[in-house]
Amino acid sequence: MSNNKRGEGSFSLRKDGTWTGRLFLGRDSNGKQKVKAFYGKSKSEVKQKLKDFQEKNKEYNCSVAYKLTFAELLTYWLENVKRNELKASSYDRLEITIAR
Repeated sequence: MSNNKRGEGSFSLRKDGTWTGRLFLGRDSNGKQKVKAFYGKSKSEVKQKLKDFQEKNKEYNCSVAYKLTFAELLTYWLENVKRNELKASSYDRLEITIAR
């Protein structure tokens, strides 16, 4: 179990003996996670690379990572999941309701 604080990334030792660190950057417009990976010979080297990246790229700070609003999530659901399942009138009604 990792004891890293939020935004510090996650670290693991690979089978080849190198360390990897991953930092969650948020989600893209389709809701897919964006992750940045760092590699090094030691955990401390990877931590330093991750810290340097965060300093250079403040907009990727996990405390301000992109999050979908409820309205954005509903719009995504309507357009990508329900569009082909609903009658046109039902789709239009839901679209208007979400837009309010």
